[in-house]
Amino acid sequence: MKTRNRRLLRPSDTPKISQGDEQHIHILNTVLSAATEFISMFDAQGSYLYASENIALLLGLKQSDFLGKTWQEVGLPAEFMEPFDVQRRTVMATGRTVREEMCFPVGNEMRWFSYVASPVVGEHKEVVSVVVAWHDITERKQIEEATYQLASIVGSSGDAIFSKNLEGVIITWNGGAEKLFGYTAAEMIGQTVSLLLPPYQEAELLPVLERVRAGETIQNLEAIRMRKDGTSIEVSVTVSPIRDAKGRIMGESTIARDITARKQAAAVIQELSRQKIDILESITDAFYAVDMSWHFTYVNTQAATILRKKHEELLGRSLWELFPESVDSLSYQQFHKAMAEGVTVEFERFYPPHERWYEIHAYPSSSGLAVYLRDVNAQKEAAEALRQSEENFRLLADAMPQIVWTSRPDGWLDYYNQKWFDYTGMTFEQTQGWGWGPVVHPDDLQKCINVWQHSVETGEPYTIEYRFKSAADGLYRWTLVVRYR
Repeated sequence: MKTRNRRLLRPSDTPKISQGDEQHIHILNTVLSAATEFISMFDAQGSYLYASENIALLLGLKQSDFLGKTWQEVGLPAEFMEPFDVQRRTVMATGRTVREEMCFPVGNEMRWFSYVASPVVGEHKEVVSVVVAWHDITERKQIEEATYQLASIVGSSGDAIFSKNLEGVIITWNGGAEKLFGYTAAEMIGQTVSLLLPPYQEAELLPVLERVRAGETIQNLEAIRMRKDGTSIEVSVTVSPIRDAKGRIMGESTIARDITARKQAAAVIQELSRQKIDILESITDAFYAVDMSWHFTYVNTQAATILRKKHEELLGRSLWELFPESVDSLSYQQFHKAMAEGVTVEFERFYPPHERWYEIHAYPSSSGLAVYLRDVNAQKEAAEALRQSEENFRLLADAMPQIVWTSRPDGWLDYYNQKWFDYTGMTFEQTQGWGWGPVVHPDDLQKCINVWQHSVETGEPYTIEYRFKSAADGLYRWTLVVRYR
């Protein structure tokens, strides 16, 4: 909530500031009335000298409810205001500016605010009051929470999930990838995916990547990959494009699943060997087989668990009689296609009675059909959470009044919100990477670059003020820039 209508300071309101310094009062009032954030001012005893109108509206009060009173007298909650008051007293005592964040109840919800508390110095260089500028950062906190939740989902997934930029350099690497391939995130981030490929498959990967960069999602591509210890594994790979807020492809996400056990199981089923049936019972994946009349001839323990029936309830019974809701479903169509055409089919299906997603592979044989079944509901939820989080981030970022950008670990800027383009008048192509230099004042540019590179290399916070050019009037304005990691 922002407003420019504020009650301005008068000399009679500020006894701690010299009555004769009318020019100082005029300048201070002008600054407070022009500010777009929440502004408050306190004297040495902690009484309000000023509270902007939007603060009063936010808390359901009037400006007059604040003036000359402490926060206790106004009736603000102590559990939230006492930590703030400690910082206010610190500014009064030391004359140093303080920057902090705090949570505060507004109506029926809790909102987050960042604030900058700055000293006001009197005629004799003593600190006479404290001015506080508040900014509502609730949306940013929500983005951080959504990002944390998404990272938790991806990090806990049993599948290998990683992403690459358009140059093919890996930029994220989850725990499932560490387990599957044996490389840690520190070892893989910054490397290319060629580290996982057998030499003979590198050329085969290029057409796949070209299709993804053209906007296509490649699903369930079966391939051989190499582990860190030099052993090879069979995996099913899904590669999808990653798009920015404008729909431009900015990278690729990959989900790799170990299908070695499934491949072994398929061969076992086709051999129709009792010895291989024993192997099927020893693995954790779900398998069942039906004859040409769709009667169950074999069900392993995991399949019985997923189908939620006992072995004796399944064996010898018709698949479609036991599960009539599946008649004319995608499973029904694909199974009949596999049986009629003698082709392997694979697909994903949401099964309403279970309210879960399953990945299904069916292998035809002369005696019927062998089916591999896997619960992929967690992966679906992770994919949806990722999509929703990215969408929410971009919507929130574009709605923010501040300029927002993100960078790769090497400092290359790869995303800007709409406020950037509105303010600078530049295009994404002009500003990506290090192309943002023209909007920084020439006298500030080298310092800006030096501080940025130091932050990227050391991980130290990036906080700097420099002059930033507006496309609307061509003027340079002082801007505070803060980098969040």
